[in-house]
Amino acid sequence: MTAKKRLFIGMGLGAAVSEPIQHAINILNSTGLKCRWVTLENLHLTLSFLGSCPESAVTVIESAMESAANGVGPLTTRTEAFGAFPHRRSARVLWLGLKESSQLNALYTAVHHKLRESGFEREDRQFRAHITFGRLKRPAPVDLSGLEVVRLGAGLTFDKITLFESHLTPSGPKYEELHEVVLGHKDS
Repeated sequence: MTAKKRLFIGMGLGAAVSEPIQHAINILNSTGLKCRWVTLENLHLTLSFLGSCPESAVTVIESAMESAANGVGPLTTRTEAFGAFPHRRSARVLWLGLKESSQLNALYTAVHHKLRESGFEREDRQFRAHITFGRLKRPAPVDLSGLEVVRLGAGLTFDKITLFESHLTPSGPKYEELHEVVLGHKDS
């Protein structure tokens, strides 16, 4: 039996995002919301969730990442608003949204194009740059109005994309960095 890895391509986050997310978690905890919070070290922006892949796919994914990042320089955006998927009336996921960025959209498109060329299926949903910080076991209405006091607008700079393997554990997922590509590199 071929070994499988649960993979995704994303970008790690710095301390600029940890503070507003921790503030939001503290506020939501005080309301009694039952939620599984993402640990601060696991916060990331997902570009592509690949799911269960054979180990042999890792080198193909790495090549696709290298091609997608070729000539795409570091990019910047800002934190913008809190929200919930699929919607606040029946939330499953809580997120911090990022300001629309043509650079980020171009990188997302390039990653998906190169993955598709390599035989991977494209995700059907429209890209919405966000950072998941909480998951609810069952859909429930959430009131995010208390988060208006959280200071947003923090600038973020992304200078690399990373292939992560997700290890599911009883205490939550653990992410292992398998491969990293610096944005702005040029193929030789």
